[in-house]
Amino acid sequence: MRSQSSWKTALCGGRVLWMGAAFMTIAAFGSPVISVQPSPVTVAAGQTFSVNVTITGVTDLFAFQFDLGFDPTKLRALTVSEGPLLGSGGSSFFIPGTINNSAGILQATFDSLVGPIPGISGSGVLASFGFLALLPGQSSVTPARVSLLDSTLFDIPSTAQNGVVTATGIQATPEPSTLAVSAAAICLLAALAARRPRP
Repeated sequence: MRSQSSWKTALCGGRVLWMGAAFMTIAAFGSPVISVQPSPVTVAAGQTFSVNVTITGVTDLFAFQFDLGFDPTKLRALTVSEGPLLGSGGSSFFIPGTINNSAGILQATFDSLVGPIPGISGSGVLASFGFLALLPGQSSVTPARVSLLDSTLFDIPSTAQNGVVTATGIQATPEPSTLAVSAAAICLLAALAARRPRP
């Protein structure tokens, strides 16, 4: 897993030749918000579902990295996929990170634009996560260690909002149809009659 300093250094190495020419002055009108959507989510235990980590109100977003925490007794992480936001601005380089279901964390999900281009401004989905609800109960889904960079590789301050997933009781096994029950009963009676000794 890359540290935050190492992935920033890697980005700087690839862009140092053009950063001076590409420098932009950015006016910040408030910190962007990182959140888990939809929230709250209600699912049945045993059901798979997905949530998105979104960003709202960002200016000149060039790269991001974050962890996502959850309760491993209630949820199991299955998949990580890139959201459409950064790719809408050009070529991107995505690293899904590491799923650690024992510790209840998805570590170091990373995405970056590639080349001397401006960052993305606005709102959208950064990444999508698939889960399995294990048991009834509630789990927070928590963005942590969030790092955002603009196109000059300066940090973008942000705030984070947790999501909540509630799993209801285990899904009931569908009852067999009346016709199937009747057919099974007829077969059983026929088998018993065949085994009965004849007078």
